[in-house]
Amino acid sequence: MPVFRLTAASMASMPAGFGRLLCVLEDYLNGGCQIAVTGDPAAQGTKRLLREICRRYIPGRTVACGINTEPHLLRDRPQVGEKPTAYVCRGSTCSPPVTTAEDLGRLLDSASGGEIPVS
Repeated sequence: MPVFRLTAASMASMPAGFGRLLCVLEDYLNGGCQIAVTGDPAAQGTKRLLREICRRYIPGRTVACGINTEPHLLRDRPQVGEKPTAYVCRGSTCSPPVTTAEDLGRLLDSASGGEIPVS
């Protein structure tokens, strides 16, 4: 994007002055991170998954939680074994579903470098 080329030297020398633009650059380079949690938001298992997400700093993340197909991020991401289920996506690549906070934590830790493990 031209704006990044025009401001690259200034961002490098004064990053504190370009916080929001650097966040946009990171999203542009890494594709952002979308996390879909399919389950009843009031259920304890769903709450554990959401807490695991909130424990981490994930720049540019979008999180959707619910038991239906809206918002779009939840569409085609069913629960596994009737358990609250999480999917982590970057760009057009999504992880296999996970149903425990421990598995989600490992997945988010491995995805922090911009890579989503796929099976």
